Amino acid sequence: MNPDELVSYMENASRKEQYNLLDIVQNYILSLKGMRLKSLQYRYTVIRSFFIHNRAELPKDPNFRIRADVPPVKGTLTLENVRDIAPVVCRFRRVIP
Repeated sequence: MNPDELVSYMENASRKEQYNLLDIVQNYILSLKGMRLKSLQYRYTVIRSFFIHNRAELPKDPNFRIRADVPPVKGTLTLENVRDIAPVVCRFRRVIP
């Protein structure tokens, strides 16, 4: 289906059919591998937003939990690193007008 057909489908769908499409979207999101949680949440939000902006909102599902198979990135920048970098940044800013 193209985007226009999806919107038409949602506009004319019964409640059960709307949930069927929601299940397809959720299964798609859960099938994506090698992505972090925020990336998966972003994609899910974009899809939901598409339907909202076309006035054919997908049903809400408060029980849907997105699980990522890639752990989140943890910053390793310490206060000592910032102290080492700060003088260089200040000198660099003075050079650039």
